[in-house]
Amino acid sequence: MRTKNNRKQHRKKAVTLTEMMVVVAIVAMLSSVAFMNIRNHRLKAQKYICLSHLRNIENNISLWAINNASSADFPVQMGDLIPGYIRSTPYCPLDPSREGYTVTTVSARPLCSRDPTNHAFD
Repeated sequence: MRTKNNRKQHRKKAVTLTEMMVVVAIVAMLSSVAFMNIRNHRLKAQKYICLSHLRNIENNISLWAINNASSADFPVQMGDLIPGYIRSTPYCPLDPSREGYTVTTVSARPLCSRDPTNHAFD
């Protein structure tokens, strides 16, 4: 005859529905935090890529102005820089239309067409 102790020893241990729900909830919370951090870091990296493009354009405008003996108020276009100074038209990674950057004169800094206030030199 079986006793209480024997019955407890023969039971198989199983995961309850409550335990599974707790594990799923914890995993969901951790993954949502991770995805938010990935998104923020991606946006920050795209901003730094845009600033790198702006610096590159500004440096190449200076080289173009020196080579062409141009004054500070002389107008410049991206076509003047491509392909002699820049291989292809750079664009902001956040700009889906790929309009490129706005350049006006030798002395003016280039501007991002997507976000000129946030993607600018300090």
